[in-house]
Amino acid sequence: METVFSNSVVEHIPNLGLVLQEISRILKPGGEFIFTTHAPSSRKFWGAMFLKKAGLAPIARLYEKIFLEQLQLRTLWSYKRWSAELKSAGLQIEEFKTTTPPVSAFWYEIFMPATFIQNRIPVLKKIPLAKIVFMIIRPDLKSVENGRNFFFRARKI
Repeated sequence: METVFSNSVVEHIPNLGLVLQEISRILKPGGEFIFTTHAPSSRKFWGAMFLKKAGLAPIARLYEKIFLEQLQLRTLWSYKRWSAELKSAGLQIEEFKTTTPPVSAFWYEIFMPATFIQNRIPVLKKIPLAKIVFMIIRPDLKSVENGRNFFFRARKI
């Protein structure tokens, strides 16, 4: 295989090291693994930060716990950890950038509870909420400072 592409999936995989080994195994020499993933700063929830500043740390911890469970984030690795894990799997980083500005992450967090509710109430499924959210946050792969997501292009060595 010449290319493996993954868009915001790898952060949900529990045994990611095994998956990286398999990706490397199926790639031809020189093949590319191109992927996006949440950055460790994805744990910085705006609501939790607000609650902590308001002196409500226990509620902030509950807020973080609920969001992490809903998002099912398993591997929020640093660039350094990604570099080591990819290298261990026989992959070398060719391109890296941080994406998704903090303001987009803010709007995503604001709308996320609505999507959870929408998925549980059939009549609300008719509202194109995801389309509205994407129009507001305008996700793209432009490199931004302090981005909440990572973009990687790695090549099989």
